[in-house]
Amino acid sequence: MTGPAIGVDLGGSHLRVARCAPDGTVEGAPTKDAIAGRSFEDITAVLAHRVQALGDGPVGVACAAMLSPDGTVVKNAPNLGWRDLPVAARWRAALGRDVALLNDVDAICLGEATAGAGRGHDDVLCVMWGSGLGTGAVCGGRLLRGAQGVAMELGHVLVEPGGRTCGCGRQGCLEAYVGGHALEARVQDDLDAGRVPAPLRGAVGSRPWIVPLIEAAAEDRVGYAASLWDEVAARVGLAVAHAVTLLNPGVLLLGGGVLDHAPSLGRRLATVLDEVVHPPARCARRAPALGDRAGIIGAAVHARSAPGG
Repeated sequence: MTGPAIGVDLGGSHLRVARCAPDGTVEGAPTKDAIAGRSFEDITAVLAHRVQALGDGPVGVACAAMLSPDGTVVKNAPNLGWRDLPVAARWRAALGRDVALLNDVDAICLGEATAGAGRGHDDVLCVMWGSGLGTGAVCGGRLLRGAQGVAMELGHVLVEPGGRTCGCGRQGCLEAYVGGHALEARVQDDLDAGRVPAPLRGAVGSRPWIVPLIEAAAEDRVGYAASLWDEVAARVGLAVAHAVTLLNPGVLLLGGGVLDHAPSLGRRLATVLDEVVHPPARCARRAPALGDRAGIIGAAVHARSAPGG
């Protein structure tokens, strides 16, 4: 389909919906509804109301979830509490139109490649470092999904066999050491064990979120914080550098809540990438440009290209 489509960004606490033109332009401001703790049926009703108000067109949904190979079943969406749920079929019945699902970071990557910081490049690698470590890639102008639909799960490469338990259930995944939630747990463990130095203890104990506090301490050259940032930058940098070397993207997009709140960590990451990426594969590095619209745009692009779209 070449006409407009409706893009949906479904997170654990919000549902954003907008109509998108083929060039990725969002037509009007996206609507936003709070959905935290609501049932699948309630979310379906909200979605149906928003979609019907936006007119005709296929619907694409960006969801923080592991999907089935054909992209129709949510195998596991921890923030929503959904497992093995045939979401596409149920929403197709409720909305009376085609619905295509896409992993949220894949959608962000596709959106940025279409209308954002990756525009003009056929090969884009996107890394979103937030509560977890999500990655997506567009190769030769097409989203890289893999035979089972789980390509580019960089956060789930094994870095410490038998190590920390990851949210996916395995032990030793990269995300279990560098994701925002993992960093919270790590600092709490260090606090309990007395490894956090005195200047940081009070702040950490009453923290709203640990990343800005560690960033400020690292900038002030507090040894604990600087060492922690060096460690996680090395872990993420090595994994991302390998991905860049293997995929040879035209541009690498680095974003997410952790990097947004930790510029010095970003500088450490850049240093690792400069050292480790194979020189012929070095590429431009940019921050994502579309903000909350990226997933919506990517989901709409996917809806147009999906069977029936």
